[in-house]
Amino acid sequence: MTRRVIVVAYAEADLDQLSEAERTAVTDDLWSWVEDGPPRLRRRTVGGAQAFDDQLPSGFAVVYFADEAQRYVAVLRIRRGPPLVADR
Repeated sequence: MTRRVIVVAYAEADLDQLSEAERTAVTDDLWSWVEDGPPRLRRRTVGGAQAFDDQLPSGFAVVYFADEAQRYVAVLRIRRGPPLVADR
């Protein structure tokens, strides 16, 4: 099953702050979600909705929504370091 991966404006601004090599690594990690889907390991609540806060193989943390029914992933934030929340 393929998914659309949408990077919202806040996450685009986060990407703009990275070096070209870092941006490429993050983009490659997100591209893999098109076929495999995101990991959905660490849940958190954002504005009353369920989101996820996971670490990419490149070492960056990413906050995102995932909707299997609509087959999309919306990336909200990208930052250096580990996720902010523990598994729930």
